[in-house]
Amino acid sequence: MKMKTIIKLLFVFSLPFIFCRCADDGIHYEREINVPEGIYLTGSASQFSVEAINGKMNVIKEGTLVALNTWLTSSGDFYISLVGPDGQPVYYGQGALLQNDNSEVSTYSLAPGTGGFRVMEDGLYQLIVNPLLKQVNIVPFNFRLTSKFELTEDGENELFLQKPSYDHINHVATWVSSGELEVILPAEFSFNYTDNTSFDVKETDTEKYTFSSMYTGTGGSIKMNVLTEEYAELTNQSQVQLNLKNKGEYKVTLQYEVLTGKFFAKMTGNEIIEPEPEGYPEKLYMIGDEFGNWNWNSTNVVEMAPVGQLGNGAFWTIKYFNAGQGIKWASEKSDAESFASLGTNVNYVVGSNGRATVETSGLYLVYVDMNRNLIAFEKPAVYGIGECFDGQEVSFDLSGQNFSAVTTTQGNLQMYATSDYNNRDWNTMEFNIYNGQIYYRGVGAALEPVPVASNIPIELDFSQDRGKIAVTFASPSDVPSTAKAIYMVGDEFGNMNWGSDGVISLDKVWNSADRWIHINYFNAGTKLRFSTSKIFGDGEFTGLTNNVGFEISDEGLVVIPQSGTYIIFVDLGSKTISIQKPVIYGYGTAAGGNNEKILPFTESSDGKTFSVTLPNGGRFRIHPYIPAFDNLNPSFGAWKREYAVNPETLEIYLRKEGMDEPNKDYVWAANTIITLDFRAAKGTIVVP
Repeated sequence: MKMKTIIKLLFVFSLPFIFCRCADDGIHYEREINVPEGIYLTGSASQFSVEAINGKMNVIKEGTLVALNTWLTSSGDFYISLVGPDGQPVYYGQGALLQNDNSEVSTYSLAPGTGGFRVMEDGLYQLIVNPLLKQVNIVPFNFRLTSKFELTEDGENELFLQKPSYDHINHVATWVSSGELEVILPAEFSFNYTDNTSFDVKETDTEKYTFSSMYTGTGGSIKMNVLTEEYAELTNQSQVQLNLKNKGEYKVTLQYEVLTGKFFAKMTGNEIIEPEPEGYPEKLYMIGDEFGNWNWNSTNVVEMAPVGQLGNGAFWTIKYFNAGQGIKWASEKSDAESFASLGTNVNYVVGSNGRATVETSGLYLVYVDMNRNLIAFEKPAVYGIGECFDGQEVSFDLSGQNFSAVTTTQGNLQMYATSDYNNRDWNTMEFNIYNGQIYYRGVGAALEPVPVASNIPIELDFSQDRGKIAVTFASPSDVPSTAKAIYMVGDEFGNMNWGSDGVISLDKVWNSADRWIHINYFNAGTKLRFSTSKIFGDGEFTGLTNNVGFEISDEGLVVIPQSGTYIIFVDLGSKTISIQKPVIYGYGTAAGGNNEKILPFTESSDGKTFSVTLPNGGRFRIHPYIPAFDNLNPSFGAWKREYAVNPETLEIYLRKEGMDEPNKDYVWAANTIITLDFRAAKGTIVVP
């Protein structure tokens, strides 16, 4: 203590040419020669009797603003010390009280040679010094939970935390909501230490600088921005509110670590799980000038997606609305029960004609909650999560009417929207892209996975319910000459989703890694794409150097020209894709000989099946033919593309490499009728 007194007196009389400062626990007194230039906090009300590194203010705006968060006591006073290049401090005390625009911010002029500043209560304060104007702003961290919704059962949307305590050993300030658990309602909220989310201080005589006084979590979306029983870091650089999902009895604790300059918060207690509302309509439709033109039979009438549980009265959609255009809602496609308001109208008006309308054109998320008697038009927010965003939340960018984001790593794509009025799990407003359409999960089962490669743009147009996974198909030169697998997906096969169970694996032909085959029935206009990996944007191709029997659409997809059964033949070695209608041949003793084309099957009038009647008894073998098989090098013999139907299971299958001759020991009866249905991969056998 003697050293402390001597040093303090030396400063008061400004005698030393060499300054010493000391630190205890990393904050108090640590001997230092030549105090660095800067602006410091000193005085008995603070933790700093002399100029110390942890008492040095941080530069906010070079030349005009510095600031420091610090614990101050009401039993002492403090000074602002300006240390110049010569290492000599000049002390400033309390000058005149100045006017400002915020009642929770006290602004004083800095006066040399006067008494120090004092605060009325112990607490954590933000000191903001303007050396240009010689002013200091003193802002108490008077934290409260703030929401635009009710936080308490008596209708308050602010919940003040108690006065803070200070741990002088670890230098941590702590605020709590109450000594006991108290009921807090589900809502979006933030921690504010002034009566607004920000406040202004003078930077110059004519300019102001805005400080954020709102702290929230670091989560990228409101659904993930939650407090738990473990401390989570807070930030004042985000506008994403914290989310309390369920009503409960809680205690909120907030801490500030002086040595790290970071805020943390946690919430402990017990949720009160309330059941979903029941008895409301299970469907809701939106009609209007731009949504069906008031014709309930129009396909442009919007069916809104249910949220959480059928019958709870909650629905949502995202659409573009032009100002002044009328809108109504109904649970059935009829004017009889239509409505434009449920009681609480958020961001829209009801005109004299009884129709809802927005006053500003734009893209809106419409959230309807019949249980709350509420219809809200909100600024839409869409997020991507999951593996393809490296496990992070990614906010989609909005440009005009369209949202977009780019995947950051390979994995499954998941997306969802948020509403200020939905406190349920994120997946209650989940959606994904299937076959170019946005599909809403609603209250259904988990959506089918959508695997996507890294660096793939995802594009969303909610007004048209269209989505795009904007891959670039591989050029023929980039498609490998051999592969471990070739997959096919289409609008009729897997809903154009590589994560579907409906994806088709082409069969590798005998002793080849470059030739792949598949036979199936396709409707005219069916669109297809191929891949070596079953991942959007990885190994995908739709055309090679030689494309036979099909065209490529404007969106780069294979298009089947006419309805019928086709052979899909991919020859990576010659860079050829052939899609041609086959002739199915049978041969063997039951067919009347071993000429490979001795007995052709008869195609049905609809092109879906092929049938043959065996003229004799004995062995019978089957192979398909298309002109593309001619003149291949090496040749593509019939036995290398041999198909068979199992007499017991009726399964149709391709003879794979290493397999014995199919049905080698089976004796077919004369006049047996064999019918092949490649779409079902099944045959029928009628024995006389």
